[in-house]
Amino acid sequence: MAQRILVYGTDGLAIPALHALLGDSSAKVVGVVTKPDMPAGRGHKLKQPAILGHVPEGIPVFQPKKLTSELCEQLTALKPDIGLVVVYGKIIPENFLAIPKHGTWNIHPSLLPKYRGPSPIVSPILNGDTTTGVSIMLLDNEMDHGPVFAQEEIVITERETTESLFAKLSNISG
Repeated sequence: MAQRILVYGTDGLAIPALHALLGDSSAKVVGVVTKPDMPAGRGHKLKQPAILGHVPEGIPVFQPKKLTSELCEQLTALKPDIGLVVVYGKIIPENFLAIPKHGTWNIHPSLLPKYRGPSPIVSPILNGDTTTGVSIMLLDNEMDHGPVFAQEEIVITERETTESLFAKLSNISG
């Protein structure tokens, strides 16, 4: 029986991870939680999170401004086995982390515990690191904190840019 997965993600690394889950017969995506549409560009026109263009019809999408108790009940009703956070961009409260039977996991674009927080892709380049990677961890109530269960390391070249490193880390996240 397929594991029921609740995905929290917005764009970037979340898209390859979502595609990987959608293509895996042992996984069933039961919902996607993402940020609300936000004003962008000079005209401040509303722009939807990139992940929305990749969610198949029939999978419920939630775009809350706040993670409320009502939303917690709606997500609980989906009966997820696993929560998966991939660049969601908001701190998820403990009651939401506890919804899935097997916890809420995070795909993080750094070799934790180094570079927790908001700039894990650019920081290794700026600091002259020679390696970085992706960590998979079980989330707890602290920022990018909890037991790390798997990591994949990659080399940062001398000519690495944020864009090229982002592309490498995206491939690994999937």
